[in-house]
Amino acid sequence: MESGIFLRGVLVGTRDIKRNYTNNNGEQKTTEYKEIGIEVEYKNTYGRSQTLTKNIRISEDKTRDASFMKSLSDNHLALIELPVNVGDFKSLYVDSSATVDVIQSANAA
Repeated sequence: MESGIFLRGVLVGTRDIKRNYTNNNGEQKTTEYKEIGIEVEYKNTYGRSQTLTKNIRISEDKTRDASFMKSLSDNHLALIELPVNVGDFKSLYVDSSATVDVIQSANAA
């Protein structure tokens, strides 16, 4: 039995992020990384279904995993399940051993 945090939703794509910040010495620095967008459906307090796009950060090591990155591009707009972890400031990131589990392909009605 698997346990942990799994995110289930429609894979809407990936994007490159470039953030500028100032370190403790006052120097300007830039960090770059990739994110996955997964559209998750939920019910609000009034019982209406709505969607929200969750951004999940992909680590540098995971971006070098060619099979993982190919599975992301191959399963664009598919219903997937992905194991995630929670990092600093409650941000989500892809687990190092994560694989994309396709529940329903994009071209299946």
